Amino acid sequence: MKTVLRALLGLAALLLSGSISARPEAPLLLMSTPGEALVVDIPENPPQPPMQLKDAWYAVSLEGQNLVLSRTDKTRVPDWQLVARKTGPTPQTTTPVRHALTLSAPALLAFRLMSTGGNEKLPALKPASYPSALSAPALLHDRWAASVQANGKPWSLSTPSQRRKDGALLAGSLQLVATDAKGEQRILVPPAHGMAFERQELLWVGALRSDSELDLLLKRTWLTGEVEYVLKLGDSLGYARLDTDYPIQHFAQGIEEYEGTETHASQQRRLPEGKFGLAALNISEEAWNQAIASAESEGLPRQLFDRQLMLNGEKIRFSFEYLPRLAANGSGPSSSQFMWEGPVLVRAHFRGKSQILQQTGPLDGSALRLQVDMLNGEPAIEMSWAPHYNNSFVSYWVWSERDKRFLRLSRAQSQGC
Repeated sequence: MKTVLRALLGLAALLLSGSISARPEAPLLLMSTPGEALVVDIPENPPQPPMQLKDAWYAVSLEGQNLVLSRTDKTRVPDWQLVARKTGPTPQTTTPVRHALTLSAPALLAFRLMSTGGNEKLPALKPASYPSALSAPALLHDRWAASVQANGKPWSLSTPSQRRKDGALLAGSLQLVATDAKGEQRILVPPAHGMAFERQELLWVGALRSDSELDLLLKRTWLTGEVEYVLKLGDSLGYARLDTDYPIQHFAQGIEEYEGTETHASQQRRLPEGKFGLAALNISEEAWNQAIASAESEGLPRQLFDRQLMLNGEKIRFSFEYLPRLAANGSGPSSSQFMWEGPVLVRAHFRGKSQILQQTGPLDGSALRLQVDMLNGEPAIEMSWAPHYNNSFVSYWVWSERDKRFLRLSRAQSQGC
């Protein structure tokens, strides 16, 4: 069971959200999105849902300019079904019993605070509607500023950041800082090292407790389209990632002889069976890594490669673009970024539309390969790459004529040990 639990946790990290973070000695802030299977608070051999939890969670929703907290301690069947398979000489397939939080329809996410192991008393929270100190949600940029009050105390909010050599904003460097009347500063949201966002929207800022200085809810949209919610409560920060394409997730670990596949209830498309790839392109590990190293030395955006493939008479063009980001400095996570992503944008151009499929970094052990084919009558893309000698990935995207973009269909990670 411990082997399966480790694999489940690995798969959960690959899936959507549940990232946790805190400042030193602050409680952990656990996060969950609607329908997501819980990886904490569930016994080793749980009963079938529904079940009452020992520790209550708080659902978060927005009503106008108010943030609404409501308690929930009930579970339901998750929207994600897991099929686990023990490989090896005696293969065995199981569907583990799992639980998701019961949340009302407007809820964006749910959270709870967890002790870091000491005897600290967790702050009490009251289910209620809490007004925002902002008159409306704010789209953050590097020159944004606002004045707010929380619990009767005035604050000046600002977004200090760093610049690239060409004067443009350095991706990931923007932070949210509060300054009080005495000139003392608090970092509300630190820089997101290694990340780049399409937009960051401050949905709500205020006080969720009588002793709060400033709490907040921030919505980040990734360049690839996924959404990340950042919740600050006291000195704790939590991150919840949501991908409304609901791609199929697969995780395999060789040394543990384990495979797990999670499929969302709304996912109607299926993975290709048999041979896939009417046309393909490869970029060698050596050429790929040399191009990244050259771009990094300049510290400026650069197009590394430009390729195209033909699919049933239509051109699908792929561009590979280096985008500088704020380098990690050994600090804790400041985003739910998946650890194998990096500064290169893999962009697809098709039928007059352009979108970023994937963010990735240097290769370690094999070439990057892109293939195109038709999947159930829809144009589809497969990408395979190995950012680490012990971890390789294969992802699929399928064109949606309704959405005019490629939807994320699946992501598979294979880990040797």
